Amino acid sequence: MTPTGESLTMEPAKHGSDDQLQSYVCDRLTAGETKDLESHLSECEECTRRLTDTIGFFRNVSTPKPQDASAGERRREPRFSTEGSATIQSLNPFSLNFSAVSILDVSKGGLRLESKERLGFGTLIRVRLNSAIIFGDVRYCNPSGEKFDVGIQIQDVFCRPLR
Repeated sequence: MTPTGESLTMEPAKHGSDDQLQSYVCDRLTAGETKDLESHLSECEECTRRLTDTIGFFRNVSTPKPQDASAGERRREPRFSTEGSATIQSLNPFSLNFSAVSILDVSKGGLRLESKERLGFGTLIRVRLNSAIIFGDVRYCNPSGEKFDVGIQIQDVFCRPLR
């Protein structure tokens, strides 16, 4: 339901509303609403473009952090090793697939993940980690044995309500 009391349920032939796309980005749709919208997004270029525009809006709200390119080390914040698991979804290009990843380390502006799949440079992804939704761009994806070492530059973080 929207703040005005409207249902966010989508009819199959209709395009997603701006409210639906924003709720999808923030992971606030019900499972059924998410399934309906993702099904529509997989077939509708217009709504996929509008989803990318919606994500762009959220990204423009956050301020990108400058990087220090001296001596090959480009991170301004310290890294902290961690062991955690999350799922990722490619939003641009859009994919219905969710992939399990391991989080190897974190910093204020980035994540380093271990993934079974290769991710393209610049791919916009949504990371689901416990009650947090993290948006970021793939900065590198290097082979590491049978998996890939993936660097993510964080664009924004949202806490989603627990269901």
